[in-house]
Amino acid sequence: MRHLAAVTEVARHLEWYMGAINSVVLLTSSLAMSTAVEAARNGRDRTARAALLVTPLLGFAFLGIKGAEYLGDYHDHLMPFLASQRGAYPDPAGALWLDLYYVATGLHAIHLTTGILVLLIVRVLAGKPGWLTRRWIVVEIVGLYWQFVDFIWMLLFPLLYLMNR
Repeated sequence: MRHLAAVTEVARHLEWYMGAINSVVLLTSSLAMSTAVEAARNGRDRTARAALLVTPLLGFAFLGIKGAEYLGDYHDHLMPFLASQRGAYPDPAGALWLDLYYVATGLHAIHLTTGILVLLIVRVLAGKPGWLTRRWIVVEIVGLYWQFVDFIWMLLFPLLYLMNR
C-alpha cells in the first residue's frame, strides 16, 4: 500500500491475457477432474480414465503457457532475483513486488506439477481392471487436491494480474 505507484507500474508489465488464458485452461481442467471423480463414483471407468488423462494434459498446457510468460519476462528484464538482471528494474518496491509474483506463481507451479505427477500415477493404476471400482475414493482425494490448486490460481490471477491495473 505504501508503494502503490511502483506496484501499479510494474504490474502493467505482466501479460494479463496470458494469466486469463491460463485461468480458462485450469477451469477446464477442474471440469475434467470433476468428471473423473463423478465417473469413478458411478462405475463409468472409461469416462473416468479419459478424464484422468485430460486433466494432467491441461496441467501441462498451463505450465507451458506459464513458461512462455516467464521467458518473455526474462527477455524484458523483469526477473530481479537473477544476478544478471539485478538492478534492471529501477524501483526497489517494484522489484520486490516482482519477486513476490515469482514466488507465488513458482510455488503454484510446483504444486501443480505435483498434482500432474499424482494424476498420471492414478491414471496408470486406473488402467488395471477393477481398480477404479475398488479405489474410486483415491480419485476423489486427488480431485480435492487438484481443485484446491486451481482455487489458489483463481486467487492469484486477480491479485497479481488485475488488481493493480
